[in-house]
Amino acid sequence: MADLVEFFKAKKEYYDRWEESKAKQLKEWRQDLDQLMRQLQAWLQPVAKLGLKIRPYEVNITEQVFGTYKAPALELNFGPITVQIKPKALAFIGMDGRVDIESPQGTFYLIRRPGAKEWFLSRTGWFDDAKSFNKEVFEELVREIFA
Repeated sequence: MADLVEFFKAKKEYYDRWEESKAKQLKEWRQDLDQLMRQLQAWLQPVAKLGLKIRPYEVNITEQVFGTYKAPALELNFGPITVQIKPKALAFIGMDGRVDIESPQGTFYLIRRPGAKEWFLSRTGWFDDAKSFNKEVFEELVREIFA
């Protein structure tokens, strides 16, 4: 019986470390999303004065690994056009996080390479067509969506 107790003691330690690691990853992911949404709002502030409505809100995300959690999102509205910028998942095949930009022009994707914090903009959701995401790339996308 002592061997069985040691076996489950080791398993418990493993699972405790795993839970701590998941909690840390999820906390960092939510912080990264907060930072991304604040950056997008800052970039859009000059056009908000011209009537672009920017509405921050939260979405519920359910992931097998992380469970259900709240994450920040943005809704943009100008005239008849509404755009939703909302996180899809942290644990996504081949990447460390994806944020969807849903618009009348289609869905665009902000994605991150595993282990990296840099965002890329993709039209397919994969890295084969991804551009490094910055203010100029975002402004180009916003012009395309609201054209």
